[in-house]
Amino acid sequence: MKNYFLFLFILFLSSGHLYSQNNEMVVPADGAYVPELSSFDNGMVSFMKKYKIPGGQLSVMKNGKIVYSRAFGYSDLKKSIPVKTTDLMRIASNSKPITGVAILKLIEDGKLKYDDKAFDILSNLTPPPGRTVIDKRIYDITVRMLLEHTAGWTWENGDPQYKYSRYAADILGKPRPGIPEDIIRVIMSEKLDYTPGTKNVYSNLGYNILARIIERISGKKYEEYVKEKILKPAGITDMHLGKTKKRDLRSDEVFYYGITDNDLKWSVFDDDTLQVTDSYGGDYVMELMDGHGGWISTTDDLVKFINSTDPKTKGTKILKPETVSEMIKPDYPNLNPRQGKAWDIEDNGQEWIHAGGIYGSGSYMSRNGNTGVTYAVTFNLLDMENMDKYYPDIFKVMIPDALSKVTKWPE
Repeated sequence: MKNYFLFLFILFLSSGHLYSQNNEMVVPADGAYVPELSSFDNGMVSFMKKYKIPGGQLSVMKNGKIVYSRAFGYSDLKKSIPVKTTDLMRIASNSKPITGVAILKLIEDGKLKYDDKAFDILSNLTPPPGRTVIDKRIYDITVRMLLEHTAGWTWENGDPQYKYSRYAADILGKPRPGIPEDIIRVIMSEKLDYTPGTKNVYSNLGYNILARIIERISGKKYEEYVKEKILKPAGITDMHLGKTKKRDLRSDEVFYYGITDNDLKWSVFDDDTLQVTDSYGGDYVMELMDGHGGWISTTDDLVKFINSTDPKTKGTKILKPETVSEMIKPDYPNLNPRQGKAWDIEDNGQEWIHAGGIYGSGSYMSRNGNTGVTYAVTFNLLDMENMDKYYPDIFKVMIPDALSKVTKWPE
């Protein structure tokens, strides 16, 4: 089958965005066409058309085997370069399960405990000069709390991870953008929003801290440890931490788009005198997001990662079954019965789900132990104003509808 499978649509490019006319457009596709799974093709094109998304990837695994791997649309609209299945995309918060599994590996290897105190481990970090720790409850935060988003921070005054991405380096008298530790050091001098272990509030900062714990315990840089202990054993060799600036993108990485490219902001970088879109700067700095949102990947590698911890399928496993059981067990069920360690959990632990999104990229991944279906989807545009519709359209409409039309799975 040809690499570029033409759908009954016509593509119009205007100001770098995808437009349709008379509800018809042509969308290039890459990857082997699978007749039995053509419903996934139709679902992807319909979704991308609805949200005016230039490019996307979808991989589907059945019982541990990739049976569908397709890419649709464009990596670069201006040059009409189609997305390939081997292209890398930002996965944003779908980085958290990767960090979570890396922490679980350290625990499994006896190098860390769930109830170890985070800031006892990170005793090398101190508040900025002239500031002190004013809330001693920070020393009660455990690894378990960080994994399950119960460590003490809310978004009531803005996401603490992002609100200091522009200023942490300034406060410490360092060139921007600084390093992830800078944000933690500034936060150490502020009051917690709640007593650790008493609320469940999604936390990007918590996974920044977990990445620093990985470095402190392993003696290796976060990316090095994850690649060596998690990705390589899973058969993944082309997943990396992304860069912020457009000029620093990898050659096999897509371009990222916003709903409008006219909303320009000053870059965080001191050496960047240009105004940029949120996709390439603003307050979103990939170099500060490693553990909570920094990875770039193909969807094939995302389903491989999930499969490497799935006790129901064959293949190399990077965690023992008993560790996986801990991973999917909510330790604070009174706060959130769906909250596992890094994953959201449904159906008594049979379904693991996670979403990721920043300006310019949206992703979603799921594993269902009852059906044997694991999938991952990524796009190079995210409508941040319609996220309450965007993600449910993936897991409640697009994927279920495609699955309902599958009468026979390929061998």
